[in-house]
Amino acid sequence: MERFQQRDWDESRWESEIRRDERRICAYFSALPLHLDMPDEEEFISRSVAAKKELISEENENVLHCWSYLTPELEDEDEDTDEESESRVPTVFSSGELMIDMLDALACEWNENYISSFPDYLRPWGISTACFYSRLLARIADFADACTSSEADPGLRTTLAKFVLSDIRVLEGTLDFMAGYIPEAEPLIKKHLKKISLINDWVVHLWNLTKN
Repeated sequence: MERFQQRDWDESRWESEIRRDERRICAYFSALPLHLDMPDEEEFISRSVAAKKELISEENENVLHCWSYLTPELEDEDEDTDEESESRVPTVFSSGELMIDMLDALACEWNENYISSFPDYLRPWGISTACFYSRLLARIADFADACTSSEADPGLRTTLAKFVLSDIRVLEGTLDFMAGYIPEAEPLIKKHLKKISLINDWVVHLWNLTKN
């Protein structure tokens, strides 16, 4: 497992390192507009991020290390209906695919709807919700990767599970807020909340399966 290598760390240390990684990502995207399409773009951005010593991990000085979230590749098979997918009991190896696929479909549906039908004054909330979906997708990809990797320790799995569950709460709260301002979107939001609750249950189930 390349993104989070095996470490003998407790949950507190993992949380600190993951938050540091997120600050590096923010620094990267803050520097990106200044160096976009320049020769050696990545090198300049790397130097910009590296200049902030608080963002550099003692264990890995490569400030742009492994930011690609690993989404499992699906083999060719018959597609499940929503009802069939939701009735399947996830295993350690299948649940990552199921959660990512379902969440990706929800994110796409959300983007299509807020762009086409939300009033202008709620566009910022629509964009924020889209960002929360994207962050949750990245979190679940990391969590699923940690759960299926023999190199990931229990402290990492627990820390990532807590981050995922916290992000789910944020997304649910945002959707609840928007339901009060867009009555016509209530059926869509209820559908999303139902599926997000299912994903929440899957995360807890997978976490319990891999605690030991």
